[in-house]
Amino acid sequence: MIKRFFWVLLVLVVVFFAGIYIYIPSTILASGSVVVKTAEHHAADFLTSNTGWKTWWPGQQLTDGKTYQYHDKTYRLIKLSNSGPSFVTVGDQDTINTNITFIAVDKESTTITWAATLKSSLNPFKRIKQYEEVVDLTKNLDEVLQRLKQFLDDDKKVYQIDVSVQKVKDSVILTTNTILNHSPDMQQVYKMIAVLKQQVVQQKGVEMGPPMLNVHQSGANEFGVMVGIPIDKVINTSGKTSINKMVLGNILVAEVKGGPNTVQSAINSLDTYRKDHSLVSPAMPYQSLITNRMTEQDTSKWITKIYCPIF
Repeated sequence: MIKRFFWVLLVLVVVFFAGIYIYIPSTILASGSVVVKTAEHHAADFLTSNTGWKTWWPGQQLTDGKTYQYHDKTYRLIKLSNSGPSFVTVGDQDTINTNITFIAVDKESTTITWAATLKSSLNPFKRIKQYEEVVDLTKNLDEVLQRLKQFLDDDKKVYQIDVSVQKVKDSVILTTNTILNHSPDMQQVYKMIAVLKQQVVQQKGVEMGPPMLNVHQSGANEFGVMVGIPIDKVINTSGKTSINKMVLGNILVAEVKGGPNTVQSAINSLDTYRKDHSLVSPAMPYQSLITNRMTEQDTSKWITKIYCPIF
């Protein structure tokens, strides 16, 4: 009886240890992935540079610029490349290699995967500990990926502007334009606006919104400048003024606060947003000068709305 019990126990022990080696492979693999609603090149911006990581990492970042912590896990950056970053994670048992990759799903979304690999020990008890450690690491990676998704799904974080799609409200625009050999200053712009305002008053028209501005650089020393005022009706024009009709369709809108550099950055970002979302613009983007630049000299207080017609 005792001999039989011994052999049964031996078989169970052999089966147990054999099961460890069968269930836990020689290389333990684990990964998590998310699909984010942003173009692949934007995902790359936030994943392939230290600057990008600093904007979204949900945990602590050490001053060496290469070590990131989230809860009880520490990730040490070993390589940054265009295909994605590589890290090592120092665990209780071993150092675990992890890699991030990203691939476009379509023009507007990207799959981001964070994978971990660990060479298993021949020691069965250590092998079990390693497996448990990778499972725990996977949960940590999943949380980080979800925080990254939350960040990249927010257009305001990606484009640095809050974009909305609205309907064009004003179809009649009184405009004037000129060509300069330099970028216009605000005094020149408001002189052009004054001409338009005078004609609106003379024709008993009503201004329906703030002045509009578009500056287009067509050459090294050639800047096309157009200003406009939305009005309630078509009026007679004179000199270099004319009436433009806008289609009452869809238009992208973003509001920013700051000087010329901030505005130009917003214009560029809005155009990138348009291209990323495969939108076609039938007309050039323009600024709506919410703040009067002549009465407010502090550029940090200037409020500007950027508009880009689309269809």
